Amino acid sequence: MINSRLFTVLRSFNPQEIQRFQAFIRSPYFNTDEQLIALFELLRPYLHSRSHAVVSYEIIWNKLFPGKKWKLTRFHKLTYRLLQLCFEFLRIREMEHDAITRNTGTIASLAKRKLTDEIKPLLKRTATQMELTKPNAGYFQHALQLQLAINNYQEQLQKRDEERNLPQLLQAIDEHYLFLKLKYWCAALHYQKASGQQTFIWLQEVLMPLLNDK
Repeated sequence: MINSRLFTVLRSFNPQEIQRFQAFIRSPYFNTDEQLIALFELLRPYLHSRSHAVVSYEIIWNKLFPGKKWKLTRFHKLTYRLLQLCFEFLRIREMEHDAITRNTGTIASLAKRKLTDEIKPLLKRTATQMELTKPNAGYFQHALQLQLAINNYQEQLQKRDEERNLPQLLQAIDEHYLFLKLKYWCAALHYQKASGQQTFIWLQEVLMPLLNDK
């Protein structure tokens, strides 16, 4: 029976993700090792099949390397590298649904190359996206990312401190971390109620000063 981190991660992929991961590892930009492609294709039939209970990595090895002696170390290296490709694929999939994080990452790369002319329209588009976004769990994090991107852009333009977005940046930092404190404060209170254990919250020292400043 196959039982590994790689197989567990691959079995979490839905059919559409399996198709996209196949295209992903076949792209020479992300992977140039044909053995990893072959390994995935051998594992694929067992991902959503009950037959995975009777297959072993030795069986996969014999199909991948016919006639060659089983080498655990070599096989572990292959599965580890395929697992890293799974993680990279998941990271990119997550970014596909997060345009603001994707844009601010692009802005950071452009800033490193001092391509300031390309940054301004992307900042404007990102700010518009923020205005159309309803506040949710990721809103304050995105607001902070945007203000950091604006600040980096202004640094590239060598603007004086008084011309930069420092007040907006500081406000975004406060709002982001205030949201996190409220989130985990509520979780702690829920835990206290659900478990019956005594939980001491440093409300006056941690949370109230932030609320009083707003």
